[in-house]
Parts: sequence; C-alpha cells; structure tokens
Amino acid sequence: MQQPGELFIDLHTLSKYSDGLAGIEKLESMCLQRGIGMALTDHNEIRGSIRLVENGRIPTLPAVEVGTREGLEFLIYFERPEQLERFFVDDVEPYLWRRFMVRSSIPTLKCLMAAKEKGGYVSLAHPFAYGRKSLCRCKSPIGSRDHMLEKTLNLIDAYEIYNGGIDDRSNRRVETLAGQIDKRITVGSDAHWVSRVGTAGVAIRGDMESRATHLFDQVSGGDILWWKGDSTASTVATSLVIAAQHTAFFLMGRKGSS
Repeated sequence: MQQPGELFIDLHTLSKYSDGLAGIEKLESMCLQRGIGMALTDHNEIRGSIRLVENGRIPTLPAVEVGTREGLEFLIYFERPEQLERFFVDDVEPYLWRRFMVRSSIPTLKCLMAAKEKGGYVSLAHPFAYGRKSLCRCKSPIGSRDHMLEKTLNLIDAYEIYNGGIDDRSNRRVETLAGQIDKRITVGSDAHWVSRVGTAGVAIRGDMESRATHLFDQVSGGDILWWKGDSTASTVATSLVIAAQHTAFFLMGRKGSS
C-alpha cells in the first residue's frame, strides 16, 4: 500500500496512439483518481507521451517502446521530452515500417547505443514473452545470435521483472534472468485499456507533484521501495484487443506525426 512520501508508478502502458484503447484524457483521469503516476510507452510512437509531459497533470516521464529488427522490444525512458523526440526522429523513425506497428528494421545494438548516447534509460521489455519478443526466439540476421544477446544484456540498464500483459509462466521465467545479470528492474501493467493502468508497477520516493526529472532520477538510480504485479488480466482479451488494433493499423498504414 502506498505510504506518504511514496509514489506508485506504472512503467509500461499503451494508449490509442498505438495499440491501446484509451485516450490521453482518460489515462490522466484514471491516474488522478488513483493517485498514481505512469509512463506511456506506446509502440514506436511518442506523441501521447509528450502530450502527457506537456500537460503536466500527472506524474509521468517521456518514454517509448521500441521494437527492433531482431524482434526484441525495449522500454526507453528519458529525463526530458526533447531528448525523447530527438532519439525518435534521428534513430527510430527512419526504420519504421508503414504497415507494422511494433516492428521496425533498426538493429538492436544500434537502438540501444543511440538511446544511451541521447540520455535514455533502457529496460528490456517482457524478456520471455511470446514469439520473437523472447530472448529465446529473437532472430539475429547477421552474425552470432549469442554474441548479440550477450552485448544486449550488457548494454541495457534494467529488465522488466514483471509484465501484467503476459502469462504467469513467462513472468516466472524472468527469475532465471535475475540470477544471471546484475541490473535494475522495471515493472508495468502493459495496459491496453484504462482500467488496467496501475495494476502493476513500482513504488519510488515522490508524490503527485513529482515531475519528469525527479521520476527519471528515481527510476534510474533511486530506491525501488516495492513493486507489485497483478496476474488477473485475461491474456485472451488482451490478445483480441491487440489483434484488432494491429489489423486496423495494417489496413490504414502508419499516420504522419502531425
């Protein structure tokens, strides 16, 4: 339970800018009602996250979830929105595919090095999720897959120890990773609809007046006071939402940034 001086923040959420169902206003209202913060990590998309920061109504920090050529996905957080925008424009946007929301052609190592050069804090999302998103099934088209994974695990700052959108078995497998690498953690609901926001996340030092610079410092280097994960989400319902949103995206194509 959140105590005075503590702020609970969900570090993995989606909006209608990618494959979520909620708009910015609904997400803000939910966070204000529950007294929590959130990072909006839309797939290969930053407009919603920047809007949240600029609105200044809730505790949030600039963020994006980037899918790479090998299939891995990374949650990348920044201290300031201009850092996120520069990273996205320079290093992500040129590699985006018009018909696929999650996938891009940016190589994993290039993505990680560019993010860190621009001040990003990088967490490996759902390390053992389904398909190519998993460390066990990702592809390495050039060179040694094992070498790429070794460098990836060296470059990341953290890993998502719990993801509220995947099955319990996949989350339990992350415990094996915890014994292999000495990294910080992130936790998020991976919420695709507003009622799931805040069902997973971390408690840090802060309050509802905390802004991006403070949140970034706490998430990247402060104490994670406690974390929680809620396994009651329906993976079937989540899969249906994702399938519908991705099909619509494929048919309509990627929209411009205006």
